[in-house]
Amino acid sequence: MSRRICRGDWRSFLDSGPGTSFEHTMLRGMVISGARMGIAERTERIWGFLPEVTNWSVCDSFSWKIPAEERGEAWMFLMRCLDTGREFHMRFAVVTMMFQFLDEEHIDLVLETAASRRSEGHYYKTGVAWCLSCCYIRFPGRTADLLRGDRLDDSTRRLAIRKITESRRVTDADRAFVRGLRRSS
Repeated sequence: MSRRICRGDWRSFLDSGPGTSFEHTMLRGMVISGARMGIAERTERIWGFLPEVTNWSVCDSFSWKIPAEERGEAWMFLMRCLDTGREFHMRFAVVTMMFQFLDEEHIDLVLETAASRRSEGHYYKTGVAWCLSCCYIRFPGRTADLLRGDRLDDSTRRLAIRKITESRRVTDADRAFVRGLRRSS
């Protein structure tokens, strides 16, 4: 349905107002992420939509494919989302980083962001843990260095270790290694 809307008059759909149900809100997010528009319009629409996001499912369903020429602006927008301190704004930013910025050029920035941005929100912390588990799969050494240190709060660190050890994409040896990073309380 979102693809069909994106091929038509998607602006009228989005301009019709906030979602009236979970499904409508989810669809709005998918249209915002899938419609053809420039970075300025997309970030404006995302910014206006984020207050409607009240659960992880909608939050994780509307990350957009960021073209190479928009990556710098997109990164700055994600930092703006993190700076709000709002749980789902922050989760959106870290999940988008996970989907769009896990590469050699950005991994250190992603890890630094995970280590330096704090929130008491459970859904933000689980988003960071998910992101770190994906970081570990692609960049195990750098991610292990972060997990070994003391820059993550204890609950986020525990969640990340759990996500990594539950992943089907890590070896048994990696699971054992990561379990060894647990701290006794």
